[in-house]
Amino acid sequence: MNESLEPHHQPDNIKLKKKKKKGNNPLARAREETRTQKLWHKKSGGGYILFIHYYEYLNRNYHLLPPLKEDGSHPSPQHEIDSNEEQTDSTEKNIQRSIKNTPQQRGESRASKRRRRKRKLDESSSNPPRVVNNRTLDADGDSDETKSVKNLSHHIPVCTNLSHHDQQQHRLLRVFEAIRNQLDESNAKQMSEFLETLASPLPLSFRIRGWLEPKKQSIIAAEVELKFGELLERMSLDDTHFVFQSKRNTVTSMNPSQRTALSKCTLDTDAPQLKAWLSEHLTFLARQELGSMLPVLLLSRGLGECGDGAWMGPGSRVLDLCASPGSKTLQALEVVGQSGKIKANDIHSSRLESLRGAVQRANPPYASRIKYTNLDARKFPIPPENKLFDTILCDVPCSGDGTIRKDGHILPNWTPQTSNALHPIQVRILARALKCLRVGGVMCYSTCSLNPVENEAVVAACLNMKGEFSAAELVDIPPLHDFNLRPGVSHWGVADYSHECHHQRDEEEDDEPTLRWYKTYQDAVQGNMEHAKPSLWPPENATRLGLEKCGRLWPQDHYCGGFFVAFIRRTPPPH
Repeated sequence: MNESLEPHHQPDNIKLKKKKKKGNNPLARAREETRTQKLWHKKSGGGYILFIHYYEYLNRNYHLLPPLKEDGSHPSPQHEIDSNEEQTDSTEKNIQRSIKNTPQQRGESRASKRRRRKRKLDESSSNPPRVVNNRTLDADGDSDETKSVKNLSHHIPVCTNLSHHDQQQHRLLRVFEAIRNQLDESNAKQMSEFLETLASPLPLSFRIRGWLEPKKQSIIAAEVELKFGELLERMSLDDTHFVFQSKRNTVTSMNPSQRTALSKCTLDTDAPQLKAWLSEHLTFLARQELGSMLPVLLLSRGLGECGDGAWMGPGSRVLDLCASPGSKTLQALEVVGQSGKIKANDIHSSRLESLRGAVQRANPPYASRIKYTNLDARKFPIPPENKLFDTILCDVPCSGDGTIRKDGHILPNWTPQTSNALHPIQVRILARALKCLRVGGVMCYSTCSLNPVENEAVVAACLNMKGEFSAAELVDIPPLHDFNLRPGVSHWGVADYSHECHHQRDEEEDDEPTLRWYKTYQDAVQGNMEHAKPSLWPPENATRLGLEKCGRLWPQDHYCGGFFVAFIRRTPPPH
């Protein structure tokens, strides 16, 4: 009887807990603080500043963006950097020195620097750049010797009615101009090319479906070139794929004074006839970014160890592990044909339904060859030995900083923590994919991020795993005509950004957010770095893993979005 009465006392306890939760819940307070921090970060432009500093540092110290030769080819990949540790040490000191002791800032108080920086931003907003001979000059009229470094807007059209997204992209250039004196000028030209490309809208791109007869493909391609040759150009990736992208400098009938590339957002006003034509030929065309085409396109061009067939070809068994929104799934279907099989998986049921809808709209002739699963890619069931997949598409969830040109939410919220937090998830997905791949099969790991933490660090971590699968190795990327993928790197830095530490500084200090770089995992642990994992840093055998075989698509190279690919073959276990 007493035991039966005990539950009647519980409501009082529950009520007290609810009262405690409402009045003094640490989790609720933390969430509120996080929301406040994110709002401050977004409104202050902190994401823009961190993004620029982050990639400038990586490029300056680790050659993330190696220069192309005059003929457009890549320099030979640099393997071991003997003085890497000494270089990193001196660089970290130089960063602080360059930030605090630039010639323009000596002798000024911190409050004065802050006011000067604010005035410069206000002036750049109130004095838009002017156009002379289709090139934009800044309001200061810099000399020819300094324009190539200082003037970042000479390819950016003057827009009077910018959308919210366009305003954010132009803000990237204003922020760079305001903090340019804090950066290493030796890399300013590369950074300017990179940033001014990101500040322009993503051009329109599409390809003709591969399941059409070759004669039909040629007829459609000829129609595109005849009707819209002034707006579009064919990308000469190879002789069998018809890929089109809007030209960089296009004069439109609606805006004859502006020269810019057509984008999805400007089709209505700048090229309504092209938009109508695209809608009419929806089942014949795939609206897909250039970078997104690469995994399937390159897998279909790669040959086996003995030249006995493509990595992906007719009859292949394919797993698309993170398949939504489905562009790569449909592209793979074009390659494997009616004799092949594709398993399209996504962890989110809503995204999987969107994928099904995309397949229905495309109306492929053998859609029944696609099977759908709604599973966590990290725990995808490993098939029996005789049913392992011939090839796998592993386009993992990522920070997406290669998609800045089309996604205006990336930059305002950017911090290195996003990549650091995603890294272990990406490692687990790639490791699972390798277990599902047959020995001798080749898979593609890809992201729409440019960050080595999400790319080379993930690949290296999986190649060094012991006992998880037989063995694996990186393979060379098949060549494409007139197309540049810059090689991967064997060394990189790891950083984080602490909002709390930033706001604990004195009121008179600069309110500009700064990164904290860590040479080793041990340094990060001592510095209480969030999301620190040993695999974030380059392993000791990084140069022996052949990470230069990875490929990074930079937006400025082909006026597209950013992308990363790595092709990995599963090999027999060592004897």
